[in-house]
This record gives sequence, structure tokens and C-alpha cells, in this order.
Amino acid sequence: MNDAFRGSLTYQPAVPSENLTVVLFQKLYRGQINGSVSVDFTVGRELTFRVEYTKDAYLQEFIVTSPHGQVYDDVIYDENTNLEYITIPDIAEEGEWYFNLVVTSTSDDYVNVIVTSKPKSRDVAPITVECSVLSGVVVEDAALKPVLLVAVVKQGRNRVIGANVR
Repeated sequence: MNDAFRGSLTYQPAVPSENLTVVLFQKLYRGQINGSVSVDFTVGRELTFRVEYTKDAYLQEFIVTSPHGQVYDDVIYDENTNLEYITIPDIAEEGEWYFNLVVTSTSDDYVNVIVTSKPKSRDVAPITVECSVLSGVVVEDAALKPVLLVAVVKQGRNRVIGANVR
């Protein structure tokens, strides 16, 4: 047991920023789903729209539309994990990307949409947000009592001043 703790204290180098996968969007849905995600100047390489769902949910339609209206519907399906995804080739254009899913499901089924990307280039670090609860705060039920979160917005190692986090 002590060896496990000692191993966790060993220095582990950070992932190089060009290999870092950034979560741009994640949300749990039921029924028909329309949404969008913004791609800024720091991300866009290997932009992937991934859909995870319960085995009773059935994805009838999955379309991604670029800011200039190009439609992507080449869905890759993995039946072992109930996972479908669309990966945008090359570097995705900047702007608002839209996704549309039509799901047949029961009221107990869910669909989780996750959009990820890697940095556009090794020269520009992505903008990231780290959220945490203040030290010593115990969250019992966030639905009953608001929880104060602290968000730190960075680009690489530099803090972004005046960012609006929702």
C-alpha cells in the first residue's frame, strides 16, 4: 500500500500541449437533440462529436454542420460500447458548429454528447477552464442549495483575465 502512495507522488511529466485533448462540450440529453459548440483559434485539430447512449436508445440520425454549412454525417459506430462519433478531418474551421441527433428511446434512456478537440497547432496552447469547490466546503445537494465554484481560465500557463464562465 505504501508503494502505491509513494508511486503517486513521483513526478509525472505533463502531456505536451499539442497532444492534449480538450473537452469543448458535454451534456446529457433525452429525445431529439440540437446543440452547438464554438471552435476558437486555439483548437480544431481532430474535432470529434461523440455520442454515448444506453443500450435501449437508438440513434436514428446524427448530423454535424460546419459554420459555413458543410454537413458531416459519416458516423462511426462501436456496438460494444454503444458509442457513435463523427470526426472532422484536418483542422476544423473556427466558428459555431451545430449538431443534430434524433433518438428513439424510453423515458429512462439517455444520450451523452461529448465534443473534444486537440490544439490547432503546437505553437498555440488551448484555452482551458479548471473548476473547483472552495476548500472545506461540503456539497450535500446542489439542487437545494447553490454551490459556489471557483473557475480558473488559462491559455497554457497564463491566466485569462476577465473571462466569463457559465
